[in-house]
Amino acid sequence: MLASIMVRFSPYTLHSTLVPSLTKLGNADEIPSIIDISLDRLRTARLYCNSAESYWYHLSDSAYSIGRIAYRIVIAREHDFLMQTEQWVTMAVKSLRPFIMILASIFFILLTISLTKPSRFNEVGVQRIGRAFSLDHIMGGLPSEYRPTKVAEAFDTWHSCLSEALTPIMNDSKQLWGTFRDSVNRCYTSSPMKNIVLTGVSNKDEIKFHVFNKTDDTPSVVITLGIGWDVQAEKKLKEQLPNGSQFYGADPIYEQNDKLYSEIGQYFPLAVGHYVFRTMVHIDVITFLTKLTQTRFIDQFLMDNEGPEYDLLPMMGVGREFDQNGIIVCQINAEIHHGHTDYQERFAAVLQQLLSDRRYAIFKVVTTTHHRTFLLNFEHRECIEKYILQYFR
Repeated sequence: MLASIMVRFSPYTLHSTLVPSLTKLGNADEIPSIIDISLDRLRTARLYCNSAESYWYHLSDSAYSIGRIAYRIVIAREHDFLMQTEQWVTMAVKSLRPFIMILASIFFILLTISLTKPSRFNEVGVQRIGRAFSLDHIMGGLPSEYRPTKVAEAFDTWHSCLSEALTPIMNDSKQLWGTFRDSVNRCYTSSPMKNIVLTGVSNKDEIKFHVFNKTDDTPSVVITLGIGWDVQAEKKLKEQLPNGSQFYGADPIYEQNDKLYSEIGQYFPLAVGHYVFRTMVHIDVITFLTKLTQTRFIDQFLMDNEGPEYDLLPMMGVGREFDQNGIIVCQINAEIHHGHTDYQERFAAVLQQLLSDRRYAIFKVVTTTHHRTFLLNFEHRECIEKYILQYFR
């Protein structure tokens, strides 16, 4: 029996059977060292093993060694395949390189033409006024100054008027506060800005302004900070805005405000302002807009939250927190409050930044003890196209 087994699994039988099979997996010269050792073990076992058990032990050990050879050859062949694939890809890229360069050249030519040709919205062309479109704008995500010529001329005329009226008294915050309303209203009515139709929507004791676009049925987003148990203006806005428009309101006083605002939109029992600590339930405006309401494009921003406007308006300035988070506000109704600590000095700082940024135009001011002020975004393309361009074609 043992002799029969030894003959059937002799080294010569294994060699004649395995070597051709392994050679198919790889070059024959890759395998002789280990396979020869394995065959030597089998020869030794055939001569000296006195039992089938001992012979099977050597046979299995040799089979394990030969299996290792097969594994190594398969891995080597996979490596060769990957190397060959890499060579193919490299050759393909080299062959396509001229074509890629041609496409890149065409792209930059078209880009240059698009930056120099007149805008499709205006036959006269586009002017870039105010701040230059710098690398900081690109890296910070700020918009380029898109202003069709007639829009730019209207803004320049208004800006010159208000700057001439207020810049000489900018250091006299008391006089600045007192003359602000008349200067703003005069520059609005004496400049091409008067072409823009401001629609008043009244609350119980005040009027808020909005610029409508009757041909645009895109739903709007309205944010109210400071509800004050009065949503009449929001209700009138909702009646006139496109279907699907969204309203979000925040006020820390839950009683009545919840029921009133929930009839038109979503209510949040929070005080919303700058990044400061408050004794009431408070959240910063960036978190409120990006996390709670998830609104980065705001058509109308209604602010009557008793003081935070001195922090919020600067945050909407060029390169500030709103820009850093990609938030665009087209229209603002802000009640700038009287009586807070250093309110006149803080008001002067806010106004100076608004004029320097050249982003918002200030149109209407209604004064009681506070300045109820309307501002319109003349920098972001989305706001210009949706609300301003219709009056300057």
